[in-house]
Amino acid sequence: MPVPEPGPGEVLIQVAYCGICHSDLSLIDGIFGGLGVPDVVTQGHEASGTIAAVGPGVVGWAEGDRVIPAAGQVDGTCANCRRGDFGHCTGIRLMAFAYDGAWAEYTVASVLGLTRVPEA
Repeated sequence: MPVPEPGPGEVLIQVAYCGICHSDLSLIDGIFGGLGVPDVVTQGHEASGTIAAVGPGVVGWAEGDRVIPAAGQVDGTCANCRRGDFGHCTGIRLMAFAYDGAWAEYTVASVLGLTRVPEA
């Protein structure tokens, strides 16, 4: 897979671990067809790794930070997001469904929803 470039508000993660979820298997088996899934998409949305690069405008995160990306990218613009209610985003895009997931050496993730993994 080509190494993706992080855009504004995103980080590039070197994947250390990525699980296999039942939804991954369902997508592969064609059960989730018709959800706007691209014809070819890299699976994997239960991942962890280390930040390899930060995109423009990213603050509070640095190369080498250990992280878990959120399983989806909120749009940041809907009424719920503007209230800070990201859990009810009406425009969320799911990793491994709407965009490439983490069954690759590298993946890109939004810093919204990124979780820091402590060294311990």
